Amino acid sequence: MLGPAFYDNDSTSGLFMRRVLTADMPGIPDLAFGSVDVRDVAAAHILAFEKPNTDGKRYILVEGTHHWKVMLKMLEGEFAKYGYKFPSMSVGSFLLRIVSWFDSEVKSILPLVGREIRFDNKPSIEELGINYIGVNKSLIDMAYKMIKMGSVPNKLPKEK
Repeated sequence: MLGPAFYDNDSTSGLFMRRVLTADMPGIPDLAFGSVDVRDVAAAHILAFEKPNTDGKRYILVEGTHHWKVMLKMLEGEFAKYGYKFPSMSVGSFLLRIVSWFDSEVKSILPLVGREIRFDNKPSIEELGINYIGVNKSLIDMAYKMIKMGSVPNKLPKEK
């Protein structure tokens, strides 16, 4: 789940963003994740409550599946100009296995390396009327919010 949070937390996406913006990610693993903006999840809950014929139904809330390399390029396009550094080197599964001996976060992603999971979000679009926020906006809004909250160093120019 991406997008601006109300408070600083150690969610998986928050940790990912923190590691990216603090240059604590030396390389990019071959990972792809389904993503959804937190604001879309909130809207879906309200819509499911308000719309008829949604009782008892479950919806997959996902904007799309995106590779980390693509997501990092989106963030780099917005934040590199402020001095944030982004990894460019790909990291293979062999190196990740070694790192996983010392890093539980890396260990938790090992089963997902090299896999791409696809989702069908049509019911949420057609029945709930969700118009998903794009991953680029979700990532950038999330990063700015984390910078504003002090979760990561603020390298942005001072406002006048």
